[in-house]
Amino acid sequence: MDYSSVDYNKTIIDRPIIHDRASAEKFADDLLNAPLSSGRRTSISDAVDMAATMIEIYDIEGTRRVIDVSGNCPNNWGQFVHDVRDTTVKRRITINGFPIMNPAAAFNSRYYLAELDLYYRGCVIGGPGAF
Repeated sequence: MDYSSVDYNKTIIDRPIIHDRASAEKFADDLLNAPLSSGRRTSISDAVDMAATMIEIYDIEGTRRVIDVSGNCPNNWGQFVHDVRDTTVKRRITINGFPIMNPAAAFNSRYYLAELDLYYRGCVIGGPGAF
């Protein structure tokens, strides 16, 4: 899923099942070839909420329920991300965080946060085995 805020979130690849090397390579190729999109704001909370809903309505139960979130700035739209994180973890879904640490972004965004990794650790990441 590509996210910015609720009105701009979209599914890039519809529910792939990755079960071997070939399916993993196809998934990687599909991601690399997906068209770039843009949106307004950054709502990690909207993205986590949408991903959790997608997990719960999916008709296949995996061994783990995990959302991997990557981004280059903090949540600046929608609900407080730590509230959505806590609700999502209560739904037995783990959230991993992959902050994109890019000092060059300081010139392009008023939402630049030099310690984005600490923000992700404190507000985004949660659940058993989360990193």
